[in-house]
Amino acid sequence: MTYETITLDVADNIATITLNRPERMNACSLEMAGEINDAVSNGLADARCLVITGAGRGFCSGADLSGVRETEFTDALHKFLLQLATLPSVTIAAIAGPALGAGAQIAMSCDLRVATAQSVIGVPAARL
Repeated sequence: MTYETITLDVADNIATITLNRPERMNACSLEMAGEINDAVSNGLADARCLVITGAGRGFCSGADLSGVRETEFTDALHKFLLQLATLPSVTIAAIAGPALGAGAQIAMSCDLRVATAQSVIGVPAARL
């Protein structure tokens, strides 16, 4: 299946979802959350491991505030995070660069997190 905001590769029982909006630091939009939901629901039948990573300079800079409707987006994100946390296969967040807000939630929903020394994981809204 072809997606607009993510890529899904499955090889040797390892699935890799790459958040693919590098021009927005992989900010999670409603479309991206829906595509991830679809990929996790339909594309991982034979995968024993799921790796989630980001294209370009960051893992995920959080929610894309320019196009997110509060209820729709939070419902889609919650559904994906719940799917991720309850997958029977091992889930790994491969973090390079920022994992902020929704990106931190994605990382924390995985079984394991692997990060570079330059990675930053946090919830900036908590400071408000």
